[in-house]
Amino acid sequence: MIKIPFLIMLCMLLSTSSQAQFNSLPFEWNVHVGGSYFSAPAFSRAMQDQDLGAISPVGIDVALGIGYRLGKVVAGGNVSRMYGIGRNSKFEATTPTVFVATNMFHINRWVVVPSLGFGAQFASALLDKDNIGGSFDDYLTTESNQTRFSHTTPVVDLGITFKTYDLFTATYRTKFKMGYQTGISRRPWKVGNTQLMDAPRDRTGTVYLQLSMGIGR
Repeated sequence: MIKIPFLIMLCMLLSTSSQAQFNSLPFEWNVHVGGSYFSAPAFSRAMQDQDLGAISPVGIDVALGIGYRLGKVVAGGNVSRMYGIGRNSKFEATTPTVFVATNMFHINRWVVVPSLGFGAQFASALLDKDNIGGSFDDYLTTESNQTRFSHTTPVVDLGITFKTYDLFTATYRTKFKMGYQTGISRRPWKVGNTQLMDAPRDRTGTVYLQLSMGIGR
């Protein structure tokens, strides 16, 4: 009978020890919220040629990231979501990346962290066209007052994150981040999976500035 409470206590101690070891691992968790400026010049020029205005270049940007520190090097992943609203179109983009960064640059208690990331950007623009008439069946077959354009491209993400280092708790605290994402090649815009004749080809670019909240060991 004594063995059962003893085994329970032993399991609890092992669980607590494992949890403590996991919590002491050098992980970094970050949440970023801010603004961005998106550039798709060929697509915007094609819209303006049709007197449709342009997609809004300014958007809200939200990102989540996790990293693992190996000495002064941090390797991890990041997913950002950008959303902007224009007069005649709605724009959004999702960009998952993997990155390598370093915590080696210190200015007093501040840490300047340059990072290099690679990933893909999945962008779409929903275009509203006004004053289009027709029957219900027309909209089911050929005519539509909305068209969703999509653009997928590999990207490079050049970023700088600013952190503080707490000597008492030996933790990094993320404060804000800024950076630039650029497409590696010029890719055409599509409607669904359809390759369009004379579709504009863009090398997109995104400048972002984000307030950040995060902790790393």
